[in-house]
Amino acid sequence: MTPDARPSSIAVWILLALALLCRLIALDHQSLWWDEAWQRLMASEPSFPAVAERLWREPLAAHPPLSHWIHHAFLSIDDSDFMLRLPGVIFGTLSVIFVLGLGRRLFSEATARWAALLWAVSPLQIWFSQDARMYSALMFFSAASTWLWLRALDRGRVRDWAWLGIVSTLGMYTHLFFVLIAAVQGVWTWAFHRKSLKAACVTWALVGLAFTPMLPFFWSRRALIAGSELNLLAPIYGFFTYAAGFSLGPSVLELKANPGFATLRPELIWIGLTGLTFGTAMLAGLFACVRGDRARWLVPIALVSPFVMVTLASLSSSFVFNVRYTVVAFPFFCLLVGAGLSALARWKPLQSIWVLLVFGISIVSVVQLATNPRYAKEDVRAAVAVWQRLEVRDLIASHAANVTVDRYLNSAEREDHIPLGGSAEQESQQLLEIWQRRGARRTLHLVVARDPWRSVPEAMREVFEVSEVEQFPGGVTLYELRQRDDPDR
Repeated sequence: MTPDARPSSIAVWILLALALLCRLIALDHQSLWWDEAWQRLMASEPSFPAVAERLWREPLAAHPPLSHWIHHAFLSIDDSDFMLRLPGVIFGTLSVIFVLGLGRRLFSEATARWAALLWAVSPLQIWFSQDARMYSALMFFSAASTWLWLRALDRGRVRDWAWLGIVSTLGMYTHLFFVLIAAVQGVWTWAFHRKSLKAACVTWALVGLAFTPMLPFFWSRRALIAGSELNLLAPIYGFFTYAAGFSLGPSVLELKANPGFATLRPELIWIGLTGLTFGTAMLAGLFACVRGDRARWLVPIALVSPFVMVTLASLSSSFVFNVRYTVVAFPFFCLLVGAGLSALARWKPLQSIWVLLVFGISIVSVVQLATNPRYAKEDVRAAVAVWQRLEVRDLIASHAANVTVDRYLNSAEREDHIPLGGSAEQESQQLLEIWQRRGARRTLHLVVARDPWRSVPEAMREVFEVSEVEQFPGGVTLYELRQRDDPDR
């Protein structure tokens, strides 16, 4: 099942090596953040059936089990942050082969290589490859299934449709939003390949049948669905992150704290340069689609459709629009930009400038991702390490970081951990009650994450004396709390 991007090609091996190197560098340099720690918690059960059973028991578990099983297999080798993140690296690297295959099938060798090179150094793809979740795998299955689907349409062999069914099933068991790319494939088949429609319907019917065991799981989570307000700026920011990742322009933390123009103003040069550079490349790629055969229109349609569907879904569901829900579209973003860079070849000086701009922006963002604390993940690990170095240990509590704090504590230290939940006011009363039951220790350290408005320490000051110990990257702060009746204060 090897695409036309043949592994014997020197160019393919160079692209694979570059992609692997970019994703392995500093893989475990940053702390796990909440979502990764949650993924580890689900995958840390003693067996594959136990992992599935844990997912069914957890009311907030909302994803199919495949990624958790994969992480369970890697953690059984070594329970480390490096091994937890390694599957994403593997999926992100191997996706290069299918991006090359799609580029060659739909465009040309030049477009294929530009698209694969962009994938290899993409700050967004590197971020997801180094994130211990399922989104790098979701991108892989999107690219792989689309290549297999096109091959099945071209050749019509039973084994091609069988491979498509297998990979699509794996995609569905990775993330429910794999259905977004499957929907594009289905509509395209119905519109332009009626002769293959019967084989396609049988294939997707079998995929649906294989996925039916998960239907009670998702039905039991229907209570999580509620109304939410649509923010039309979110899809625009999503396209920006496709080009520049999360490590150029305003950080995610800054946008959450203040989503207004004041946050964007200092970054207008980077935002404008990125928009102009990638917008022009995408426009040139769109012209290449118009001038080519009908199959090329699949690329802009497969790029835009997931954004539209996720935006519409956010009108009636509890999740806020997030770029990670659209990542099945990312291979087509790379293909469209690659087609644009290839189309500029007739104007060599202009092509050279645009290549420097596109890959210059990508490289700057990748360097920022690895070195700039402003764009770091929630550094709970460093906060816990400060507490662990205390000469006399007190209790440690956590707000929006309980599973992450637990990850960096040993079994004895977890006895001193107080995970908090609820509103800031409820947490302060909850902490006081637990603290009083625990006995004589008069101080306590509190790890706070995801609190850009500092509502937690303000609520705690109503009950305790609060002093800030240290701030850490990713919006994490460590506080020391004392009871007001402490005679030493």
